[in-house]
Amino acid sequence: MADELILRRQDSRFIPDWERDKFWSVICRGENVGAIVLQTLAGADTVWSWSIQLHAGRHGNGLAGQSGQADTREAAMAEFRDAFDRTMAHLGPDGWAHHVEHMAALAARSGTKPPSYS
Repeated sequence: MADELILRRQDSRFIPDWERDKFWSVICRGENVGAIVLQTLAGADTVWSWSIQLHAGRHGNGLAGQSGQADTREAAMAEFRDAFDRTMAHLGPDGWAHHVEHMAALAARSGTKPPSYS
């Protein structure tokens, strides 16, 4: 069974209220694993960009296809899902554990606690 992916609006003091629907975090097992963002391109065209942001150390060697673009948020979510499933199969439990440890270490170093998405 595939891991549940939860889409949440990014909460940042740098994002104005009127832009909140453009910036989304992707959460898995209570950890931030990526982002989906609406970007305005030259000529006022827009595209939904997505990227997987896992810090799996050596377990991530050889991975490709960790980002992309789509015409709609729903299409970006579907592309993210496909790429995330391939990524998790490649990383395995050890790669996931490395990501969780890495994020906890960053939070400890910055003196903050990691956000709780559970």
